[in-house]
Amino acid sequence: MITPQMKDKVLSYIVKQELPRFMIRLDDLSVQLDIKPDYISLIIEQFKKMGLCEINETRGIGFPPTAFIITLTANAYDANRNGGFVFQEEIMKANLLKLDMELNQLSNESSGVIWDRVQKIMSIVNLISSTFPFINR
Repeated sequence: MITPQMKDKVLSYIVKQELPRFMIRLDDLSVQLDIKPDYISLIIEQFKKMGLCEINETRGIGFPPTAFIITLTANAYDANRNGGFVFQEEIMKANLLKLDMELNQLSNESSGVIWDRVQKIMSIVNLISSTFPFINR
C-alpha cells in the first residue's frame, strides 16, 4: 500500500537533487528510502499525472523499469514546500472534522425538513471520517 509518508519521502528526495533533470535508479532509491521499487515507480507515475514531473525516459524492460530520467516542474518544489502529502491529508481530516462540528451545531438549532437534511449530511461526513483509519495506513 502506498502511503502519504512514502510519497513525501520520494518527493523530498527528488526536490533535493542538484538539477531539475536527473536519473533515478529504482533499486538504489529503494534501498535508500526503504520503499519497494514497484511503489516508487507508481509514485513517480502519479507525480507525472499530477504535474510534479515529466518522465523523459524509462530504462529497463518490464515493470517497474530499472530507472527513470525525470525533469521536475515548479509544482514539485511547491508541493514539498507546502508540506507534501501528509500535510494535505491532515488538512482534509481537519476540514471534515470542522464540517462535522458545524453540522452538529446546525442540527441542534434546526427542526423539520432542515433537520432531516442535516442528519443525512452528518451521516455522510461520519461515514467518510470513519474510513480514515483504513485510508493510506
